[in-house]
Amino acid sequence: MAVITISRQFGAGGKTLGRMISEKLGYSLVDNELIQMVATQAKVSSNWVESVEKEAGGKFLNFVSGLVPKSLVDRVLDE
Repeated sequence: MAVITISRQFGAGGKTLGRMISEKLGYSLVDNELIQMVATQAKVSSNWVESVEKEAGGKFLNFVSGLVPKSLVDRVLDE
């Protein structure tokens, strides 16, 4: 499974660019869906997950890996 990540700042057009690239390449665009999925699995608010992600960076990936099975992430990305 190929993944493209886009780091963006508010107002920089990253969401628009991501949407355009995903459509052009036939990829699924995953943005806030992943944060919501983690929040649901962890039974916490999506705001809390966003704050952890912004503060922790790589630690967030470990957190997600412990909560969301890879097969579920793959299924969401393949839709």
